[in-house]
Amino acid sequence: MAGWRSWDSLACIDLGSKESQVCVRTSTGDIVEERRCGTNELEGWLSSRAPGRVIVETCTEAFRVADMARRHGHEVRVVAATPVRALGVGRRGLKNDVRDARLLCSGPTPIYHKAGPVE
Repeated sequence: MAGWRSWDSLACIDLGSKESQVCVRTSTGDIVEERRCGTNELEGWLSSRAPGRVIVETCTEAFRVADMARRHGHEVRVVAATPVRALGVGRRGLKNDVRDARLLCSGPTPIYHKAGPVE
């Protein structure tokens, strides 16, 4: 996974209106944390983590969560929903929040580099 960023961790969040699924990987690709938490609890979780990269898929909550993450020193990427489907996220009949968070965190892809930081 070399070259995809200089951060020690990559947190990918499959956002929901009430609950969200988080998957955190190290720079070597190891999953070090997976958790389900209330979407309203994400700010506390983000504030407790060392700065890293956070990736969320576009949705109603995405920019609010992106702003929270940036306030706590994280680099944020909001990725468009359409290209993320190429990874299988949200595939019809296979919807699974754990799987979707893992797929968002599946490693370096052009999708992450094309999606600019939240301005």
